[in-house]
Amino acid sequence: LKPGKRYTFKVLAIGKGGASNWSEEKTMYFKTAVPTKPRKPEITVKDTTTALVLIPQPPEIECNGAHISHYILEFMARDDNSTKWDSLVRPMPAIKSNCHSEDARIKIEVKELVEDRTYDFRVKFRNAVGDSPPSETVTTCTQEPIPGPPCKLRVSSKCTAKSIKIRWCEPLLYPRFAYYYKIEMRHGKQGEWKYVTDSKKFSAEMKGLNQNAKYYFRIKAVNKTGEESNFSEEIKAKTKMHKAAKGTLAPLAFIGGTMAG
Repeated sequence: LKPGKRYTFKVLAIGKGGASNWSEEKTMYFKTAVPTKPRKPEITVKDTTTALVLIPQPPEIECNGAHISHYILEFMARDDNSTKWDSLVRPMPAIKSNCHSEDARIKIEVKELVEDRTYDFRVKFRNAVGDSPPSETVTTCTQEPIPGPPCKLRVSSKCTAKSIKIRWCEPLLYPRFAYYYKIEMRHGKQGEWKYVTDSKKFSAEMKGLNQNAKYYFRIKAVNKTGEESNFSEEIKAKTKMHKAAKGTLAPLAFIGGTMAG
């Protein structure tokens, strides 16, 4: 039997001799109950801090004898070591006749989430009696942000005729999401930019270069999903000239005679 519905009952007795007449009818009204368990929501992560939640609306038969006045969206960050659910309570919109259509779904955006964080979402419905059991939990993760470009790119003092070492500092924007750095180089001002190496440190050394030659460098920060920042400002560096070998004088040999003054 369903809560919030009016039912009429009557009884008869059946024995060996047959059935008795029906008793008088008795009408009973079953009290309303909390709404039934909602269907689970659908979650779409829009960016690093925002999720779009689609909540299926309930059909009227799920109201259990009372109008559903509100829906409650609950969410919790999994890696916060917390068991407290945050909640958004909103008035229930008018229920569509076709509760399974896409238009019948309730849309709500959850903002100000934390980047690269795992969240659990669930839904409840509320009527005059109380809150329904929660829906099944849906788990999703916000996107990892793209770090800003590395800064303070500079040439190290450890340059030779065949190598140049450069250094830099972590990005100012989202530095903790810079997983490694990608270095590009070009030979001369009109040369073509080419990838040369990557580094998880704040320095890189390029070897096998030409002596007394100008090179230009620029770098990107890359996050764990492979998304790259903009390039840093480029810098110019020049390899050193090979030092000529120092000449040496052969020792004099004295063979007989006298030394002339």
